[in-house]
Amino acid sequence: YEGAVEAVKLLREQGHVIHIVSYQPSLKAQKATLEWLNINNIEFDNITFTNIKDKTCVPCDVIIDDCPEYIDSEPESVLKVCINHSYNMDCNAIHFDSIYSFAKLICNFDLNIMNRNNFIIYTKKE
Repeated sequence: YEGAVEAVKLLREQGHVIHIVSYQPSLKAQKATLEWLNINNIEFDNITFTNIKDKTCVPCDVIIDDCPEYIDSEPESVLKVCINHSYNMDCNAIHFDSIYSFAKLICNFDLNIMNRNNFIIYTKKE
């Protein structure tokens, strides 16, 4: 996603915890994901790979994703941020055009969303 690297960097600089959850059922796919994150200089605090399409295995305060299935499966207590695409406009979440625009809003206004400090960015297998 455009601006994702900058968004993660900005959120980490503000002290937020970045925990990536990715559906990667094979060791080969997991290694490829770690290499991609490294090549693209995406820093994170934790990473969890799942072998089932259920990303609720990691409790979070904020979910950032583009998949309505994952966003809608999170409990009501989770702040849901959806990255806009034509297939997810009906998703029950706050919508942004990019992860970066969300991160800038949080950091520029020095917002602490309901005292939430854990940000989880979900990735999907391409």
